[in-house]
Amino acid sequence: MALVKLLLSIAITTAITIAVITTRTNTTTTIIREYTSFDALRTPTIRPSRFLAQKEVGERNPNAADHCNKDPKICGLNGGGGSNSTMTCCNNKCIDVASDDDNCGACKNKCKFSQTCCRGLCVYVAYDKRHCGQCNHPCELGELCVYGLSPAVEATVATALRSVILRARKAAEQVGRDPERVRVLPVSKTKPVSLIRQIYDAGHRCFGENYVQEIIEKAPQLPDDIEWHFVGHLQSNKAKTLLTGVPNLAMVHGVDGEKVANHLDRAVSNLGRHPLKVLVQVNTSGEVSKSGIEPSSVVELARHVKQHCPNLVFSGLMTIGMPDYTSTPENFRTLSNCRADVCKALGMAEDQFELSMGMSGDFELAIEMGSTNVRKGCLIETNPLPHGGRGALPSEGGSPSDLLFLAGGGSIFNLFSFRVPTVVSNYQKDDGADDSVGCGRNCLGACCINGARLPLYACKNMEKSGAVEKLVISNEAKEPPVAFLESLVLGEWEDRFQRGLFRYDVTACETKVIPGKYGFVAQLNEGRHLKKRPTEFRVDKVLQSFDGSKFNFTKVGQEELLFQFEAGEDAQVQFFPCMPLDPENSPSVVAINVSPIEYGHVLLIPRVLDCLPQRIDHKSLLLAVHMAAEAANPYFRLGYNSLGAFATINHLHFQAYYLAMPFPLEKAPSKKITTTVRSVKISELLSYPVRSLLFEGGSSMQELSDTVSDACVCLQNNNIPFNILISDCGRQIFLMPQCYAEKQALGEVSPEVLETQVNPAVWEISGHMVLKRKEDYEGASEDNAWRLLAEASLSEERFKEVTALAFEAIGCSNQEEDLEGTIVHQKNPSGNVNQKSNRTHGGPITNGTTAECIVLQ
Repeated sequence: MALVKLLLSIAITTAITIAVITTRTNTTTTIIREYTSFDALRTPTIRPSRFLAQKEVGERNPNAADHCNKDPKICGLNGGGGSNSTMTCCNNKCIDVASDDDNCGACKNKCKFSQTCCRGLCVYVAYDKRHCGQCNHPCELGELCVYGLSPAVEATVATALRSVILRARKAAEQVGRDPERVRVLPVSKTKPVSLIRQIYDAGHRCFGENYVQEIIEKAPQLPDDIEWHFVGHLQSNKAKTLLTGVPNLAMVHGVDGEKVANHLDRAVSNLGRHPLKVLVQVNTSGEVSKSGIEPSSVVELARHVKQHCPNLVFSGLMTIGMPDYTSTPENFRTLSNCRADVCKALGMAEDQFELSMGMSGDFELAIEMGSTNVRKGCLIETNPLPHGGRGALPSEGGSPSDLLFLAGGGSIFNLFSFRVPTVVSNYQKDDGADDSVGCGRNCLGACCINGARLPLYACKNMEKSGAVEKLVISNEAKEPPVAFLESLVLGEWEDRFQRGLFRYDVTACETKVIPGKYGFVAQLNEGRHLKKRPTEFRVDKVLQSFDGSKFNFTKVGQEELLFQFEAGEDAQVQFFPCMPLDPENSPSVVAINVSPIEYGHVLLIPRVLDCLPQRIDHKSLLLAVHMAAEAANPYFRLGYNSLGAFATINHLHFQAYYLAMPFPLEKAPSKKITTTVRSVKISELLSYPVRSLLFEGGSSMQELSDTVSDACVCLQNNNIPFNILISDCGRQIFLMPQCYAEKQALGEVSPEVLETQVNPAVWEISGHMVLKRKEDYEGASEDNAWRLLAEASLSEERFKEVTALAFEAIGCSNQEEDLEGTIVHQKNPSGNVNQKSNRTHGGPITNGTTAECIVLQ
């Protein structure tokens, strides 16, 4: 028995040994762990590769991050992505090209300023509703993307609707039709009740819907005084459901056969409700996919409704038309011809006959051809389609009008809701290039101005407005605008975008924030100095007479004008969509800057037909302050350049545009100097390269404006060039006397600064550096920006003298502090004190000294 046990033990041991040997023969790395109880064999230690570790489980050796050049495949293994991995090797580092802003989509592919990397594509996050603030962070319903935030903007779609209504009225007036006969019908399919309620609260009462189920769900949640319109094909078996669910149904746009007409008639009778208005749907495009009867059958169906459906009121015709018929009126003409046939056959008056035709891209054409109902579906679109279609960006196939409808409105409406590529054009009319009336250029001169019309925006009088803002509108347009100025500015500006009136693509200009304490903004704008109008006057005199032989704003085409702007006489905003330009009462106008610096760059031209030279007066500055206040947007600023401080046109104007970040000038610390008898606080900026004064406060807006005007008139009379920035919705005004042109003429500007060809005007002094050369942009630094701006600054001694002159003109003294004690040495970011010049710059420039000097443009 003992022998048997011994033999069995030997056999088992031998079998295990053979198994181990066999396993080691087949593979050198796989060990079978089914050992005997004593586990005589141990797992061998396998040393991992320096670069590759455990490929089988997709893990990555953390020590290999800086060595991917030796084995680029290691980056793709991170996270087990395999062939679908978004990791790549860049400069011997593994980076994620799907989300790395500095390597978006490929190594060294850097996203531009205000963009982020989303799935390998650079997307704007400041204004894009699909990527608001970060990758794939869409705005919620009723929200806009503003500076990367998603504020819920009250009355967003309501403002857009009013814009459409104003355009519809204008289209009717242009062909001599009564605007009251045109109904704008927002169609709310797939949109929430909350958006419809916004429009309702703004005073609109007519709404359309395409689907029976949606309208019977929405109608009970909304007020009973809404006038609902059902638009499109209606199945006969849904007639009773529709009428039962929507007692306040006013009209059906879509009766396309006797059967559905009979069902509607019977349902109205059974419910005992008042007669229902119906429109017969006509297939004017001939498409099989479209509902509607053939034009040849219209009279027959109309007669059936009128004679055999006593509970229906035959009111007109409706068509959907082609998917894109903005270039041809054939569909509309077909429906108009059908109207004539029906009216003749049934003895109806055409002026009482409804036509429902026209949608987002062609409603104005439809109105011109007789439409009484225009249907706006994308009006309350909440998320633009990613590529093409209604509601898309113009660059992606959408219409310019869709942008306005999608952008919405509110107190911060349209601050670049979408950054849209400019239509590039070197638009500049040649004499005699046009066959229109007058001189052929459609200008603002006496030759062409007769009959010219523009919208008129009359802002409220800030001195008379109370805590509750009132909004009214003229009898030309009964719908009052809500926070309408910004929608008007940018809606019209976008329109000129699409017409190709700009000389270069400003939205393609690279922009970045220069690293450092101050946050200077650099823009590479290589096109502006090449296509900007040249300076045509002397730069050694701040006050010069207007010269009509030189370029001025009466020579621009009327298509460059956006609207008239004036300060109202009471606390009410008024808007007139179509007002004549009155030569006897010279209007102030807002026009595009055809050589823009930023998005929405416009010009405010006070009393344009009076041909005022470029000099500040009290009335004009107050108008500019009113515009800043009316915009109610801290990122919309107005600027002014005097002659000698890089104004290029001697015709009074202010500039304005949007930039969604604070200017370094606005962030600079200041020290109070004094407070005037008008309660205006005057301070000096500290630690900023250009010595400047800040005016704020005052008992009223006019007091603040008049105080600054007094100072500016003083500087003008003493031949001291200066720039003005109107900031913080008109609550702050910066005054920057400068001497760059004088120093340039005298050869005292450093060659390095001159080589940049940058002229420090109001925007540059404010901290928005518009650079003309790529090498300057790529090498932009805070030291370089500081050095350039410091060249424009008055010396400390001269700044004291200029301040004293201004204070004397204002009529105040240093009431609270000794002026001498407020002046500090300014240091640049490197810590060096600005060096005083041997001369005192910024004084009156004698004609003999620099009579022939010019400024590089």
